Amino acid sequence: MGSIQHQPTTQATPILNPVPFFMWEIDLVGKLPKAKGSLEYVVVVVDYFSKWVEAAPLQKTGSDSIVRLLWKHIITRFGVLRILVSDNGPQFESEELAQFCEKYNIEHQFSPVYYPRCNGQVEVMNRILFQGIKKNMIQSESKKGAWVDELPVILWYLRTTPSHATCETPFSLVYGSEAVLPAEARLPTYRQLGFNEGENDQRMREQLNFVDDQTRLDREMANHSVLADGSLA
Repeated sequence: MGSIQHQPTTQATPILNPVPFFMWEIDLVGKLPKAKGSLEYVVVVVDYFSKWVEAAPLQKTGSDSIVRLLWKHIITRFGVLRILVSDNGPQFESEELAQFCEKYNIEHQFSPVYYPRCNGQVEVMNRILFQGIKKNMIQSESKKGAWVDELPVILWYLRTTPSHATCETPFSLVYGSEAVLPAEARLPTYRQLGFNEGENDQRMREQLNFVDDQTRLDREMANHSVLADGSLA
């Protein structure tokens, strides 16, 4: 009777949880008409995956303002990023920003001038910001700085509008469900009319657990594949 041949045991590959908000692109908009507080610029940061956009008005474009925004608007809200993409502007090539990135182990990538598509997501967002500011800004001399008041409205629009790249809204990709829009307060939708606090809490938990369930399923499939590879021949 011949010996039983065994396939070599295959090492199971662990299924790692995804790293959210690992890559952001950053750029500047300005100069704009001076607003209250001598604000003339907007720094724009876009998450690579969800297309979630953050933006903040600035008085000046120094690297200290960039570092402050990354800490206040990105790291303390979304966690430490892995990659930061920018152009070669002096505020992005500063020693202060380099030290900040080194402190948090952030890889700072520069988009080359000859390959502008590297920083294309932020450029698209910048154009939308410009269009929104121009559309909503009152043109009278005394109201030219009104763009700073319109910025939250523009950000809301960007976050709740489906992206061409993902076909989803950034809000839904970040929070797991769609935002309740002001229009729903005036003309309640089905989800508003059928709202039940207890059921809503349960549904939110189910929504938030969806990724974990999918990961668990992937792990089981991977383990099944390993067992099949290690079976008797």
